[in-house]
Amino acid sequence: MKVDRRHDNPGRPGGGVTKLHDRTRYLTKGELRSFLRAAQAQGPKHHLIFALIYWFAMRAGECSGLRLADFRPVDRGNAHRYTALTIQGLKGGRTIEPEVPALILDLLKAWLKRRSALPNAETSEWLFPARRQARTEHMSTEAIKVMFRTIAKAAGIEGKHSVHDLRHSRAQHMAEDGKKQIEIASWLRHRNVSSSDRYIHGIEVQALSRSMAKDAEELLK
Repeated sequence: MKVDRRHDNPGRPGGGVTKLHDRTRYLTKGELRSFLRAAQAQGPKHHLIFALIYWFAMRAGECSGLRLADFRPVDRGNAHRYTALTIQGLKGGRTIEPEVPALILDLLKAWLKRRSALPNAETSEWLFPARRQARTEHMSTEAIKVMFRTIAKAAGIEGKHSVHDLRHSRAQHMAEDGKKQIEIASWLRHRNVSSSDRYIHGIEVQALSRSMAKDAEELLK
């Protein structure tokens, strides 16, 4: 993964970007921790949304459209039991079912406890039901974008950033931690990344998610 230390964001001089197709903005690991602390202060819903978006490199629409049924227990035998999350890739991306880190499971449990008090909790299939729309609707992507801007401001994150920068941040941090380009491409559910496309489908996402377990302790705590 080629890293270009130039930055196209005048509000944050001296930063860096991961070059997948073009220069992209991202949060440093320190900024990410500040951002997630500010999200935590807003409540379990906000904390879970942005932990999911960052860790799984989700687009806002992929997160807002999550269903309760997308989290499912898996038993591989030999005492290896875990919770998998089905992520439906948007924009032609692949669908993957990675393992959910323990820290995100804790956030999920905290949100489900709060969610149970919502008027439409029992009838809604969505992880994040809409509050002001029909009870069959889920939270909008625009609502997540507004949340991001509010939290970024509270965290003191300078410069022009968007919620999509959390996806860029996941790729950048994986590159910094020595992950290969094809591993990053698989995690981000890309179908086409240069000439590596024919190898992407052979990546074992479960093995990759387990290899990043220690990263979760460092970045999501």
